[in-house]
Amino acid sequence: MIRELLRSKESIDAIVQLRNELDWHVRQFEELRASVTKLMLDNQNAQIRLQQTNVELEAIYNSNSWKLLNRIWQIRDSLFPHESSRRRWMKRLLNFAATDSK
Repeated sequence: MIRELLRSKESIDAIVQLRNELDWHVRQFEELRASVTKLMLDNQNAQIRLQQTNVELEAIYNSNSWKLLNRIWQIRDSLFPHESSRRRWMKRLLNFAATDSK
């Protein structure tokens, strides 16, 4: 009889231990679920902001100001090719004019 009581006490202790471990795992699972939910919401918000930024960027690219600026850059590049001596002289002249006007 004492052996049976000892076995049942050990069984109860083992069950209590398993229950405690299960509770810990359930808490971990709930924390991870909350974390995943927050990350999914953050991702949705980031996607919305990205779409808004793309719309704004598209509006800039389609604006007359952007088209004019691109045309000015094309003219500059044809008159003063990249890394040419004419381009370097023009940069020096513009830098001198900018520092002289201050």
